[in-house]
Amino acid sequence: MKTRIFAITVSVNYTDKLRILLDQNSACFYRWIIVVDPHDNATIDLIKEKNISNVEMLYFPHFKKNSVFDKDGGLRFAQLHVKNLICSDTYDLILLIDSDILLPTNFPDIIAKTEIQENSLYTAESRHDYRNKEDFLTRRNKISFDVMCWGGWGYFSDVYK
Repeated sequence: MKTRIFAITVSVNYTDKLRILLDQNSACFYRWIIVVDPHDNATIDLIKEKNISNVEMLYFPHFKKNSVFDKDGGLRFAQLHVKNLICSDTYDLILLIDSDILLPTNFPDIIAKTEIQENSLYTAESRHDYRNKEDFLTRRNKISFDVMCWGGWGYFSDVYK
């Protein structure tokens, strides 16, 4: 059965970081749903400017009635949207990924080699952070984390059928 990766990102006011990784990450996914706030013109303009065929914007009002940022609401909104796109003849995965995470170019190969189990949560083994854009672009001053020593961070979950 063919595996398709649907990515979901809630991105509000992260245009500078999204600009760096949009092209590379989008190549890893069947479809990338980016949930934006209707007032975040910079992010909306970037996604429209890039015009990547497998990137789709969903508009979600993240700040209802002056409340705090509703990231969970945006994620749930996108998950319900993706649920309507799932086919029974494929094995679909949903990746919840932040606007500041750059995946390795071999990410699809990593997933292809992974034995995926239903109703499971997957995470990365390590994470590398950079303090600024220059360090990131030159890959200097990397701050690495062994994610597994903390029991993992949940990025990848199997789609409910």
